[in-house]
Amino acid sequence: MADARLTAAVSAAGGLGASGAPMGTRFHATQEAAAAEAAKDRIRTATGDDTLRTIVFDISGRNVWPAPFTGWCLRDARADRWVGREVERVRHHEEEATRHAAARNDGDFDVAAVIAGESSGLVRGIPSAPAVVERLVGEA
Repeated sequence: MADARLTAAVSAAGGLGASGAPMGTRFHATQEAAAAEAAKDRIRTATGDDTLRTIVFDISGRNVWPAPFTGWCLRDARADRWVGREVERVRHHEEEATRHAAARNDGDFDVAAVIAGESSGLVRGIPSAPAVVERLVGEA
């Protein structure tokens, strides 16, 4: 049902004149995505309220974008610790970057970021990428 709402939202955007829609979260949670299964499962069970837009995730991953660009990720213990304290976070860069890298290797997604946006609340399955495309095209 949730995936049907996502498809309907994309179709509605097209009906309003949009020439496209961001689909990263939906494709991140597909069988073919090179993400850990635990990360995909966190997307599948998340709501839009479980997401956060901040630079904390980028600082941890050593991928800081220029202002004003930030990214969406699922809220986790690291974000709860550092959001609003980004300057202090930068002061602890090496220690936290090492911790983040180890968490990614260990599949600890309470420390390692799961990149996903507010549409997480509309993702409830882990289908194949072709199945996602077929649903979208079928609704066009």
